[in-house]
This record gives sequence, C-alpha cells and structure tokens, in this order.
Amino acid sequence: DRWNWKKSLYNVKLISSQSDYALPPDFYQIATEPTYNGIMMVEVEPEQWTRYTYDPQITATLSSGSPLVYMVDRALFRVHPTPSSDTISIAPHIQLVYYRRPPSRLTITSDSSNPPDLPPEFIEAVISFAKWKLKIHLQFDDFELEEKRYMQVVQRQIENDYLSVHPVRVRPRNWSSANFG
Repeated sequence: DRWNWKKSLYNVKLISSQSDYALPPDFYQIATEPTYNGIMMVEVEPEQWTRYTYDPQITATLSSGSPLVYMVDRALFRVHPTPSSDTISIAPHIQLVYYRRPPSRLTITSDSSNPPDLPPEFIEAVISFAKWKLKIHLQFDDFELEEKRYMQVVQRQIENDYLSVHPVRVRPRNWSSANFG
C-alpha cells in the first residue's frame, strides 16, 4: 500500500451498554474493516442501522453481547449490539485501522510555535532536497554532493518500504527515453 504512512491504529475502548464512541480527531475514513476479538465486523448503512437497532425481531436476539456491526456517523463510531460486561472482560477493545485526515496546507508565517505536520519519515528527504536546491541557487560548487545525498536518502526510503511491490529506480539527471530505445 503506497499510502501506508497515512494509516493509524486506534483501539476503541468498550464500555458496557454503550453503543456510540468518539473517533480520533484526525480520523478521515476507515482503511480496513474493524475487528473485535479477531472477528471482522460488518459495516451497515444508516438505513440498515435503524433496522438493526429498532426492529423488535432483531433487537430481541441482539440487544447486547459481542459487537457484530458498525456504522461511522460523522465523528461517532457506532456498534451493535451494545457490548455486555461479559464480552468486555474477554476482549475490551475494537481494533480500528483508519486513514488520517490530511494536514492543512503549509503557509509561510513567522509563528514558530505551530510547526508543519510532516510525517517523520519524510523530514530527512525534505531537508536534503532543500539543501541541494539552495546550493544550486546560491551557486555553490559542491551542489552535486548534496544531490547525491538527496538521491541516497530517497533510495533508502524506497528500499525500506517493505510494501513496495516493484523496485523503483530514481532517474539520473540527464535521463531521456532514448536511453531505453
């Protein structure tokens, strides 16, 4: 998965007889189906949710116990049936893997108390790139050394990404399609 760095794991702590739980503030959308006690839960739409929670035939058999279905409603994670104290003693959490909300765009301000929200794995590459481009702009003679450092950092990140399906090559500076004729 190319966007693996945007995923986050959140353990929803269950409370007996409670069906609504707050989602994390940076929640964007669910990445994989939540699991309770190793079993995947089933997502339901709002129309189905009312059927699960208000239909007398369903609520008679599924009023409390192990959560089986869920629904995301704005900033709430809703489960049904509501967990009982017996099921919470067996498995007190629901594992929720979600995509984080993208940070707001960077703006140039003099406020240093609000640093940019940049994933830590990108910081070294950004610094190397900035040094390389700054040395080109300032016409330093050793700008090629910074370019090599930048290429090494990027290559190391690609190699460290264990989810990469195909090895990616960084194109040389004077690359053209004629090289592969």
